[in-house]
Amino acid sequence: MRTIYPKLGEKLIMGGNKETKAYIPASVNGRTDELLNRYYHGFKKIADAGVQQIIENPRDNAVKDMIIFPIIFNYRHFLELLLKKYAIKYAKDKKDYEELGKNLAHNLEFYWKRVKPILEEVYKGADFIDEVAMATESYILQFQELDNGSFTFRYPFAKGEEFAPFFEEDLHIDVVHLKERVDELYNILEYMEDQLEHNRQNEEYF
Repeated sequence: MRTIYPKLGEKLIMGGNKETKAYIPASVNGRTDELLNRYYHGFKKIADAGVQQIIENPRDNAVKDMIIFPIIFNYRHFLELLLKKYAIKYAKDKKDYEELGKNLAHNLEFYWKRVKPILEEVYKGADFIDEVAMATESYILQFQELDNGSFTFRYPFAKGEEFAPFFEEDLHIDVVHLKERVDELYNILEYMEDQLEHNRQNEEYF
């Protein structure tokens, strides 16, 4: 097979044809919410595709042990963007909104503390909410403990001069189990927004 090398004058980004061209809308005219939807769904879909590849090729350990890193990173980033979306969209007031804009870090617990009261308000009175809220928090904090700065699955070592490794012991991860837990987070948080929008429309109607 002929090896293809980089070519002088070639561009990385171009329109392409209809079958291979993707579309990124400009971040204007109040489209932040729409773009965040595309971002977090995109990260999750790529992680899901990686899990599916492992399911279809269970004996290919070399591939499994490579793509586990982007799978977990993409699931974590999906969750981070999802929490940020709700924290920003349902900020208490302008001051809270501006504070969030100044603190767009990678701390999942920070954003969960903003989203948790929203979740509890939406499901107030439901007999399952206490347990589900605790389970949701547990999942999020487990992600935070596993990767507290969104670096663990992007680099094999921490920032700093000594290049300290993140993992001092082997770690075994069932990716199907992980996907199922992430899907549960997605379900409860997406339904929360559906209910919020339903309540909002009812308030506007009446």
